[in-house]
Formats: sequence, C-alpha cells, structure tokens
Amino acid sequence: MTKVVLLIMGKSGCGKSTLERRLISLHPTDFKKVISSTTRSPRPEETDGKDYHFISNNEFDKTDFIQMTEFAGNRYGSAVSEYETEHEFPILCVVPESGRLFTDTLVRQFPEWRTFNIYFNISNTRLMTNMRKRGDTEKEIAERISQDTLELQFIDSGLSPHLVVSDDDLDDKMFAKTVANKLFYYKIQ
Repeated sequence: MTKVVLLIMGKSGCGKSTLERRLISLHPTDFKKVISSTTRSPRPEETDGKDYHFISNNEFDKTDFIQMTEFAGNRYGSAVSEYETEHEFPILCVVPESGRLFTDTLVRQFPEWRTFNIYFNISNTRLMTNMRKRGDTEKEIAERISQDTLELQFIDSGLSPHLVVSDDDLDDKMFAKTVANKLFYYKIQ
C-alpha cells in the first residue's frame, strides 16, 4: 500500500496537535498519530504509548527508526513499526530540520511512500493566544517566541510546503475537512 506521511511543521502553539486530532477524529481508519520513542523518563502527565513510547537505551539501539535525534541527553525517534500499519496517512509533527532528515531517509528506505508537508505560518499574536489557552505562563510564552527559529529552519531545510496554514485557515470550521480532502486527492495523483 502506498502511504502518504503527513509532516506537520510549525512553532509551539500553532495548532499542529489540534489539526492532528481533528484529522484522526474525522477519518480514524485513514489517519494515525505517529508516537515517537524516547529514552527520557515520562513526565507526570504523560502516558506510555499515548504521548511517547518510553524505552531504555538498549531497546532504542535495537529499534529500526526512520528518523532519530538527540536532545538534552535523551534520544528520540520514530520507529518504522509506527508507519507499517493499515493507516494510509501516518501523521508526524516535526521541526523542519528533522523533517528534512526524515524525508531523505524515507526516500532511501521506502521509495514508494510519499510525504505531504504542511507548514503553519501563524502570527505571533495568534501563537501567544493559543499558548495562553493551553496554560503557558507569560514567561514561557516570551521564551518560546524569542527562541523559536522554525522559520529559518524551514528555509534552510529545503523542504517545500504542499500546504501553508495561516491565521485565517485556523478560523475556518471546515479546515480539517479541507486538509483531509487535499490529502486524499494528493494520494491518487
């Protein structure tokens, strides 16, 4: 089966996870959240198998990953098994830097699979509103906004977006349905 891996890229608070949840809710047999694996310990609010697969370094070494990275002394990756399901559209929220690595590896390992890149180009005003809604403090918001280099990463990655999401798109109640329709059409092209 040909798969189209949906790569969703955007700054913290832009709506990546919201779009992911809506697509899965609309078409649960077609869309699937890719659950990444990590060697770090779970945070109190996190659940194994839902937020991440929390595994040991030994397990990590034995797992076949499409993409891996290391951050703050912990390892992260998306296992091939997360994509080898009956779902036609696995969804992975990534930053462009790892998105480029992912697409390059995917082309080598699974040349029959394709990616569909969604890039959230959301205003800082909208980002701050979204972060406040999810409970981030003003200090956290300011730090995230000032430290986020996603726009530069996206330019440097060389990835091309199939769909660019703006503030207006997020106000459209039919947005998730529109994205799903674009993906179904893209798959049959």
